[in-house]
Amino acid sequence: MKTIAMLNAKGGVGKTTSALCFADILARDYGKRVLVIDLDAQRNTGSQLGAGGCEIGVDTLLLDKDADIRELIRHTPFERIDVLPCTTRLEEANLKVLLDTSSVQQFRLKRHLRRVSGDYDYCILDCPTAIKNISTINGLAFTDDVLVPLTADDYSLQGLTDIVAVINDVKEYNDEIDLRGCFITQWENNNCHKAVATQLADALGNRAYKTHIRKAVKLPTAVQCAARAALQAPDRQCRGSRGPPLAFSWGSKGAILSRERMAPFTRFFARRKGLTPPRSGSYQQSYLTNS
Repeated sequence: MKTIAMLNAKGGVGKTTSALCFADILARDYGKRVLVIDLDAQRNTGSQLGAGGCEIGVDTLLLDKDADIRELIRHTPFERIDVLPCTTRLEEANLKVLLDTSSVQQFRLKRHLRRVSGDYDYCILDCPTAIKNISTINGLAFTDDVLVPLTADDYSLQGLTDIVAVINDVKEYNDEIDLRGCFITQWENNNCHKAVATQLADALGNRAYKTHIRKAVKLPTAVQCAARAALQAPDRQCRGSRGPPLAFSWGSKGAILSRERMAPFTRFFARRKGLTPPRSGSYQQSYLTNS
């Protein structure tokens, strides 16, 4: 099971959207079994996947070494996607773990995840802004690749230093973790955003992806209408659908589908696993280039 973490200390940059789009593309287009783990006490990821009202979740695994993770994982309305939800008690669990020195603190989730590693091809982590929380560290302890979604402003660039520092600390007990790259979300084709993209490329080299996720102006409305992205009809008006939303936007002449723009990123990881990309589809067929 390959684990990918969406990480940024700044909120509102698209971590949840990116995590869910990754899961959707891997499951729907590549037929992969995906486990999504919600590590954010806001519970947005779990809510979008129909598990927002769960009373037990990640916090239980942090505190109870004998808990059965299979009883906590929830099936979603979306084929081949399961979710390990978060609850409002996560912050309390973080504190209890820090106070408990009877066992190693950073490997508690990893111990449980080993039991289901053969059940899934990919694990996608939606991390909170509190990147030094013990629950976040537990997630990074079994992460392979870290992706950093960020917006084109100076505040996001300044936060990269903290992210790199955390990853370097985690490498002491997880030498597989790697900052795979950063990508800009809510992109607008103006001089300010272009300048930030240039600064990012100068600082990170080939870890700064050239593919940007454009700003979808109808995204908030799509979430409210519970509209799953319809790639076959990208200009369709927002319509309610059964079950929770997954891809958040349906596109228009002025807004590119979030899922459509995420497809090249997901292909990049799929190619590393030797998977064949879909031969057809209404979204872009070009691979992500990070060189």
